[in-house]
Amino acid sequence: MVSRFHADGTLTFANTAYACAFGRTPAQLLGISLYKLVPDVERVFIRNANAGLTPRNRVVTHRHRAFDPDGSIRWQEWSNRLLQRREGKADQYKGTGRDITERKRAEDALQESQERIAAILATAMDAVVTVDEEQRIIPFNPAAARLLLSTSQEAMGKPLDHFIPKRCFPLPK
Repeated sequence: MVSRFHADGTLTFANTAYACAFGRTPAQLLGISLYKLVPDVERVFIRNANAGLTPRNRVVTHRHRAFDPDGSIRWQEWSNRLLQRREGKADQYKGTGRDITERKRAEDALQESQERIAAILATAMDAVVTVDEEQRIIPFNPAAARLLLSTSQEAMGKPLDHFIPKRCFPLPK
């Protein structure tokens, strides 16, 4: 999606992809504020992001929610750039964006899953120790800390056999 707009958000150009994302034609978008195309809760955030564009900081990238033509919420990622006229005054801004709804849903699901696993491990009675491909310890749960007589921070990056004698538990190679 590509657009051009003034500092107040008034659209001066919208390509077909941008217009389709909002269920309109490019001509229907000219002269309206891009801020009307996003949920109320996102407007201040986007205005502040765009206000941060200066001759020294010419590009800002941000993610925000937007309305789909059917009214559902989608996620978009934008890189907005300050454009300049010859006399050095800001004329317009150019925005290039893409729909990241599926990626955002996947990220949220992954984070939720990681939080669930962390909660399970934190309360597990059994020791759980995870190692990397070189058998170095990465974070472990409190039960493992009691077994290894070490905190997760102290053990981080040390080989597992540092804590478990080979005669008891030989590690696979």
